[in-house]
Order: sequence, then structure tokens, then C-alpha cells
Amino acid sequence: MMQRISGSWNPKSTMWMRAFPMCFSLLRDPRHGIHALSSLWQDSLHRTGKTHGSHWRFNVISPKPNELEGWYSRRWTRSATTLNDTRQQQLAERKDLHKLLTVIVFDIETTGFKGQFNRIVEIAFRDLGGGENSTFETLVYPERRICNSKFHGINDDMVMKDGVPRMEELIPIMVQYIESRRKQDGHVLLVAHNGRSFDVPFLKCEFERCNFQIPADWFFYDSLRLARKLFKSASLGALVHKYKIELVGKPHRAMTDVNALSEIVPKLAHDLEISIADLVKDSFTVSELSKTSSKKKGPASKAKSETSEQKV
Repeated sequence: MMQRISGSWNPKSTMWMRAFPMCFSLLRDPRHGIHALSSLWQDSLHRTGKTHGSHWRFNVISPKPNELEGWYSRRWTRSATTLNDTRQQQLAERKDLHKLLTVIVFDIETTGFKGQFNRIVEIAFRDLGGGENSTFETLVYPERRICNSKFHGINDDMVMKDGVPRMEELIPIMVQYIESRRKQDGHVLLVAHNGRSFDVPFLKCEFERCNFQIPADWFFYDSLRLARKLFKSASLGALVHKYKIELVGKPHRAMTDVNALSEIVPKLAHDLEISIADLVKDSFTVSELSKTSSKKKGPASKAKSETSEQKV
């Protein structure tokens, strides 16, 4: 359950009613092989019986409040699952793990390297289980100038358009989207490349800045850890080249990276002969991340990660 640190939030408030030009997409592209993942994962994760057709996408512009709520199967204000200190281990050992776990790949683009001093300008998610509304992407108005547009191509004009949400407005929508993908009494595993050093700490900073907390029962996995078991050069760009992934979209954009990583993770798992249960065992929560980085001042410098080519 998402908690706001101070004050209260009403889903029927003016903030909720504001129209966001966010893109909720149904991406069904058989040539990517994402929905099947790999033969190794099919038995452990994809037994939901979903069907997949041709690629198509739709945009939702200026929705009414009741229409927005209708996009989801459940509200984000569901009760959090009670877990103990060995929750990842216990979940991984469940024989019905494939019925409980939702794997979501995500990526962010930012104004700079550290979450303490910079802002997110774009975020994208993709549920590897596929299905209706399986992807989510949006620009974010950072309330400051964007000085690194040359890297990701996102400029001030793009984020200052009417309807582009601020982070404090986006967080409840974003959390509701992720919770809508959660299976009945299930769990979510969010995967990002270099996520432990950059994406998750940065996201944590944004949540805290807006007086929210990331749900304690969200599990995170850093795919960079997986890639380094196989390759010396484990950047997303290197992996795209290694696995001959065809990029869909502009380089260095959030959904482009998400689409690429959605293909790469199953391939890495297949090559390493590991199951989804192994990823769950090696996942972490925000509270665990805070404990290991308590001596640090903030998220690791993305400059360092970019220098070592951790992104595309």
C-alpha cells in the first residue's frame, strides 16, 4: 500500500481530475518474443493463458475521472501483503510462483545524475505478462530547466506542454498502474538496468520529495547484476548489440530502453539457466536498499554509470 508521509490524498480531488497526456499502450508484437519470454521462463511465469495479436497502440488524452479509474482492474489503495524478513526466499519457494508474480520492466530519464538535486523527466513501464494496458509511459514536468537534452532528446518545450504532470501528481497514477498489474494476492517485481545504483534510489528520492513512500512490498531487481555474470561489458547498449536487439523508438528514451530490456532479461536468464525464482531471491526492497546505502548521500552518480556504459 502506498503511504503519504504527511497530509492526505483524495483520488477525487482536482489533482486527480487533471488530464494527463500519458500513454497507456497495448503492445503485442510477436517479433520481439517478449510475451513468451523464453522457454525457461514459460513454466515458471507465463501460465495465464493470455492471447497476443498484432502490434497496436492507443493514446488516452484528457480522460474523465471515471474513465481513468476504469483503466484498472483494482484501485491502488489495496492492503499491503504481510511479509517478514525472509519474504523473497519464501516467495521464491512457492510452487505457485507463476500465479503470484508480475514482472515489470521500467526505466527513467532525468535532468541529471543525482536524485537529491535533479528530477525525472520521463518514465516508462512494461508488464512482461502482456495483455491490455501492459505498458505505461509519460513525460514528467521537472519544474526546472533541462540542461542535458543532448543525451535523451527531451527538452523544456516538450515537458512544459499542457497536461504533462508534475511528479507529485503522477505518483498516485503511477502506483495505481503498477498495482493494477498485480495478480490476486500476488507480488510485483520491478526490473531496471543499473536499478540498484541509479533508477530505484532516484525514484525513492522523488517519492520522498513529494511526501510519498514507495510501497514496502514492491520487489526490485537490477538486471546489470545478471548481465555481469556473463559479459565484461554489461551496458544496455552492449547487450543490445550482443543479442542483436532491434531498438523500437528513439535511443535513450525510457520506453525504448524498456522495450530493449524486456527482450534482454529473458535471454540473460536463459543463457545463465536461472529461473524467475532465482531473480526473486536476489531482489531487494526500498527498505533494504536504504540499509545498504545509509552511509551514502544519495543515488550513485549516473555520470559514473554512463562512463562505464550502463545505459544504451
